[in-house]
Amino acid sequence: MKMFYIILILAITVIVYEVFPIYRAEKINSDMKLAVKAFEQHPNNVNLKILVVGDSTGVGTGSNDSKKSTAGRLASDLPNSDIQNISENGLKIEGLLKKINKIDAHYDLVLIQIGANDIVGLTPYAEIRKELMMVLDRSENIADNIIILTSGNVGSAPVFHWPLSLFYTYRTLKVRSIYIEEVGKYKNIKYVDLYKDKKDDIFLTDINKYYAIDKFHPSAEGYGIWYEQIRPSIDKVLK
Repeated sequence: MKMFYIILILAITVIVYEVFPIYRAEKINSDMKLAVKAFEQHPNNVNLKILVVGDSTGVGTGSNDSKKSTAGRLASDLPNSDIQNISENGLKIEGLLKKINKIDAHYDLVLIQIGANDIVGLTPYAEIRKELMMVLDRSENIADNIIILTSGNVGSAPVFHWPLSLFYTYRTLKVRSIYIEEVGKYKNIKYVDLYKDKKDDIFLTDINKYYAIDKFHPSAEGYGIWYEQIRPSIDKVLK
């Protein structure tokens, strides 16, 4: 009986250790989602039409300022571009497919940021692949150029403790390989790889600087790091 209570206490301790940071992050997320709206711009003298679509990373959740999101930084660099942003917090690839299926306009560039919620939400790999294929096919019909990216190493986010962090890194790598394989079949679609091993991840050199307060989303500085990796691909396809 004594051993039973010891095991029970250990089990409760492990659950609290793993679950409480995630619960706390969810509570914080509720406020963070209200703090930032998906950035758009619609200038008079338009020379480029850009569509941004994705999950909370497309919205810029965690940045506290939509101008510091990927779309906001893109607008700063391309002031004469018309940027429509239909990103949505919590979006998975299934929801993204529904969104782009409703698009009847044509764009010079579509920027897709998706994947983290499928990784964390345990979307089956076969389902991810199937829906990604449909997203890519549909994207070709609405844009001359497409750039797609997933989040970085989800398992590295400080909100996840060991061993959950290892599990989510494993899923990140599996989903990453699906994206690389499927995107590689298209000439006008570019995959930007944000994945870093923990030893090479600048986000982990200063967690409070590069992660938002929920320790899951990037901060404004974190989005800046991502944008530095995305921008060369944008320059290449728009030259």
